[in-house]
Amino acid sequence: MIEGTITATLLERANPGAIAGRRESAGKLYNVSEFAAEVAQAAVDPVPADNTRLVGDTSTFVAE
Repeated sequence: MIEGTITATLLERANPGAIAGRRESAGKLYNVSEFAAEVAQAAVDPVPADNTRLVGDTSTFVAE
């Protein structure tokens, strides 16, 4: 979830507290500018084609 996007806004309207809940579980939510910086970094520092770049706390996405 990216703070400041229409998706986050609509999710919050449908489920009040959704943004706060996600922020709490993730530790932090990126805003549009922060996420854009990650996208720009990925453009100049690409990962191999068979890999995926994850942004932020990835512990909820990747089993260790």
